[in-house]
Amino acid sequence: QEAKKVKKKFTIMGISIWRMLAYFIIYSVVGFIIETAFGFITKGVIESRQSFLYGPFCAIYGVGAVIMIPLLKRFKKNNYTLFLGGFVNSMEDLYKLRLKTIRSHIQAKWERPIINDFGTMYATSMSEILNRQDKLMHKNIPLMIQAYFEDMLNILSVLRKNAKSDAQLWLVVSTSAYAGVEIPVDMIIGELGNKVGWYLKEIGVLRYIRKRKTRYSKDINNLRESVVIFSAEK
Repeated sequence: QEAKKVKKKFTIMGISIWRMLAYFIIYSVVGFIIETAFGFITKGVIESRQSFLYGPFCAIYGVGAVIMIPLLKRFKKNNYTLFLGGFVNSMEDLYKLRLKTIRSHIQAKWERPIINDFGTMYATSMSEILNRQDKLMHKNIPLMIQAYFEDMLNILSVLRKNAKSDAQLWLVVSTSAYAGVEIPVDMIIGELGNKVGWYLKEIGVLRYIRKRKTRYSKDINNLRESVVIFSAEK
């Protein structure tokens, strides 16, 4: 018997043409309703918001939908990117935002870290990474790691100074890996908390995250996500 031929469906960035047509129609109708309601609320009259199409359609909304939906599909599992996308209008805005966050990226030119005393686990991990600098994705990764823990130390210190006597602090973090070295972020933060006056109650593993394969840490398959629980009193 001859193998059945599978008819290849035409798609646009993985979305069928019929679904794209449905998006166009739905968003055009929704746009027409929104435009009509807006005109009635602001001007007190019902205006025709119909575009060049016959019927209750405002085509600009439909066109916007069929352009944006395929482009944003790659971010559908990254809610943080989609959320920030509503507030960031340019690359300059994104750069300014990064300068105000914890230093956990190499793209921004932030101030160089000063403190480097973050406990024995940090020292061991950094020593291994520095011995493998030729295998790092970027030469500034050791500085980025140092800056991240310096920021976390400052945050923990400020929170401890302002915490009530019965306060608890829960942090969710995940380990990271560079040049084949896994950094125990949860354990290091546990040591930092103790250093500034928090009492470490528990470090519990929430889940294991499958790591994206790269040539820089190809031997590490999974990272762990943990909750670090501190208390202001014993």
